[in-house]
Amino acid sequence: MTTNETARIAALVGELEAESYMRVHAAYRELSKRTGDRFFGGGGIELLDPSEVRAHDQAWFRPGLIPFCHELAGDAVCWDVRRGVPRRGARAPVVYADHEIALAYPFARGVTGAVVQIIARGLGTETKATERKNAAHWRACFSDVLAPSELRVLEKLTSRSAVKVARLEKRDASDGLVKSLLPAGKTFYGGVPGTQYPPLDDTAASLDRAIGSYEESVEVFREMVHAEGRRAYAWHLAAASRGLSDLLLRRGKYDRAAAAAEEAIAHYEPIAAGGDTRVGAMLAFAHRVVAVVDARKKRWRSAYEHADRSLTLSEAALMDYATAVVGLDALARAWEGRETGADADDVRGLLSVATRELGAFADRSPPHAFAEYAARANRLARRGGSRRARRK
Repeated sequence: MTTNETARIAALVGELEAESYMRVHAAYRELSKRTGDRFFGGGGIELLDPSEVRAHDQAWFRPGLIPFCHELAGDAVCWDVRRGVPRRGARAPVVYADHEIALAYPFARGVTGAVVQIIARGLGTETKATERKNAAHWRACFSDVLAPSELRVLEKLTSRSAVKVARLEKRDASDGLVKSLLPAGKTFYGGVPGTQYPPLDDTAASLDRAIGSYEESVEVFREMVHAEGRRAYAWHLAAASRGLSDLLLRRGKYDRAAAAAEEAIAHYEPIAAGGDTRVGAMLAFAHRVVAVVDARKKRWRSAYEHADRSLTLSEAALMDYATAVVGLDALARAWEGRETGADADDVRGLLSVATRELGAFADRSPPHAFAEYAARANRLARRGGSRRARRK
């Protein structure tokens, strides 16, 4: 089991870190037995079991962050493999992911350095007597696991008075000992950002705040799609770019609006070409923005082409909406008839219309935007058809 788990984790973060993590885990289990505490002797951070180390562990974590420790309030200590698994002989850096503000801070150069950081964060949370006992356990359990430089940091940290050590603030690199453990790199967005930021009103200040949020999301999604190769997030990049183009157009920033809309188009069009009509209405809007800007600049041919594409997409979306409304209307009338004692054949006929009209959305591949709702409506229609309509 240990060999299998090591190999599985190595596929996520590289061999060096996987092997170091397994040694750390064994030392951590011994420490927990000695202290009767699963939090490294204080601080509220616990090491995950090897079976719990998974890619993209929680919904809000950004892909490429692999948690191996959880904090009681919901934060996590993660390997950062956004750019891929480290090459042989290299280590994956470690970050501290704050779930409340969705930022990830450089934390350590590897899992063993992270252990020292975690211990440092917990110092000052217990009595002096308890920390003196814990210090002996830390050295006994981790001395064979830590690198010599990390062990020296631990020994210096635990030799200081608890009161003085407690002044070390979370993620603060002011203390030279802790700073020496930090990897190169900057703080970055550790979650998956939003794609919609509706402004509170049409004032310039409100629009500009929303524009700033969109720009931050676009920057993160660009990195995920282009630098990290996560093509599945092209839709998110397109959606954020489309929203940004809307607000920039409303603010009269026409060149920037067109650029954002063109970025949305570049990512939406391949999705639409693949048969996924869920993006149709948003793609139509992006083409509209470019058409408006081109018309203002008297680029008539381009304006016409984008306007024509926008109208074609809008027409297709409206036809889908009309079909869905027919199906939902039939379903509503059928259930109304069943509840009021209408003729059973009439009710079955309406349910047949509902399943026929909505079935196209439920069964289409790639899934249509209405797929989830259509499937739910179809289940309701079949349920209604399986029971005899009440007669007066």
